[in-house]
Amino acid sequence: MLALQLKIIMLNKILGSNFSKLVKSDCTWSFVFDGCVVSTDDSWRLFKFEEMVISASDEGQNFCLTSPYDIPSLVSECLLGKPIDSYSFRYKFADLAIMIGGDFALEFVQTSLGYESWSVLIDNTNYICLGGGRDIACISR
Repeated sequence: MLALQLKIIMLNKILGSNFSKLVKSDCTWSFVFDGCVVSTDDSWRLFKFEEMVISASDEGQNFCLTSPYDIPSLVSECLLGKPIDSYSFRYKFADLAIMIGGDFALEFVQTSLGYESWSVLIDNTNYICLGGGRDIACISR
């Protein structure tokens, strides 16, 4: 548990990074900040205060609108230029929440026992949440 806690502390390097864009490539969502990139092939959701703004599940849905949500544009409208204020990690579930610009929370949810859920690339080191949230792998490039 101590080794996992030390790896989580390394995520302090993301603090103060400003959001620049959301990139969708195949099934991977990459949230690009000026000091890090947070990527996931799994579930994520964006909240403003306590209300959900959008989630990965909304991809391609139009919910009676004239066209489907343009998720990268919507996320950019909310977060562009805003800094990461803080983050939290739920040890039993390996969920990562990143608080941005005082108003928003971006949550990455671990949903698999076998597949990696999310990763954070900082300074050429990739911190990867392993399946089931049992550990975080650190891979230097």
